[in-house]
Amino acid sequence: MRIAARFRSYDDRPSLVDALIALAIAVIGAADVVQSDIYRPEGQWVGAILLTSGALLFRRRVPVIVLAVVLLLQATVHTGEASDDPAFQFLATFVASFSVGAHVRLAASGASLAGAVVFFAVYNLSRGADWESAILGGVLFWAAWTIGVALRLSEQRKQEVETRALQLESEGEERVRAAVVDERARIARELHDAVAHSVSVMVLQVGAVRRRLRDEQRSEREMLTGVEQTGREAVTELQRMLGLLRQEDPDAGLAARPSLARLDELVEQVQATGLQVELHIDGEPHPLSAGIDVSAYRIVQEALTNVLKHSGGARAVVHVRYHTTEIELEVVDNGRGRSEGRADKGLGHGLVGMRERVALFGGRLEAEAMSTGGFAVRARLPLR
Repeated sequence: MRIAARFRSYDDRPSLVDALIALAIAVIGAADVVQSDIYRPEGQWVGAILLTSGALLFRRRVPVIVLAVVLLLQATVHTGEASDDPAFQFLATFVASFSVGAHVRLAASGASLAGAVVFFAVYNLSRGADWESAILGGVLFWAAWTIGVALRLSEQRKQEVETRALQLESEGEERVRAAVVDERARIARELHDAVAHSVSVMVLQVGAVRRRLRDEQRSEREMLTGVEQTGREAVTELQRMLGLLRQEDPDAGLAARPSLARLDELVEQVQATGLQVELHIDGEPHPLSAGIDVSAYRIVQEALTNVLKHSGGARAVVHVRYHTTEIELEVVDNGRGRSEGRADKGLGHGLVGMRERVALFGGRLEAEAMSTGGFAVRARLPLR
């Protein structure tokens, strides 16, 4: 819409092109009048040249009026029966006919030009011209009008394509934003669940320690009682928040918590769909925080889901590498791959989710099509 508004604003004022056209027609008209003895008196023709050229400056704003002015000037300036009109009048009528086609709606411009052609034919026949000249002039004006209509329709189609492209871009951005919001809500549900579980364990442990204190350790008992009470309040708030987050996903609490310890089950589920999956675990698995554990599992899950959806591959290899300070995840398939542009922009919900999870822990994610075919997803999550 903004493009169309700018185009209309540009069309509503005389441009340099219009000024050059008017100047060219004025020069041609002056040359015709000065060099020929037919066009007399000269003052009358000079006036016609100036009015015709001046009218063409407004051919974009009021093209129908400009065409009428040009034709009326052509009819009134002839005091004799000159057999030929000067070239500047013919060119002016051609430009005005083109402008009517280019800047007026089809029905109105067609009716305007039809009236102009009839006027031109009657005017020339009344001056003693033959039918061939009248018809030829009308055909040339129709040709100019047709060119103008074609350019106007082409500009309209171009604007429609640009508008549609902007709409699609906006819709794509909106889908990505919606995917980010959905994935963040999903991550929040999982992390709140994990945190609530961890805090509950801490409260139980504090209570056990408090009960083991001796009677004379009153200050310690009071301190631990406060910690225990605060922990219970935190658990209550977390459970309340979990209830709100799960309103849109009532079955979220029924499934077992995602964990790298359950990758074998995930691989079996994917293999049941017909995709061959190999799982390799390097290094000694060690306990992970609940957030890291859930996110690592989800990254592998989303990567395998994308293999099923997009790559059309027959085989995928999953590597989980435990390092001292980080955990490395890699999922590679041998399918037809996806474009790097698609991967870089993160248009798929799976890649959006993986990026959100990796960014949450300050990790790194690489998702790219390989030169040999297939697609690779690599993620590194710091453990500290």
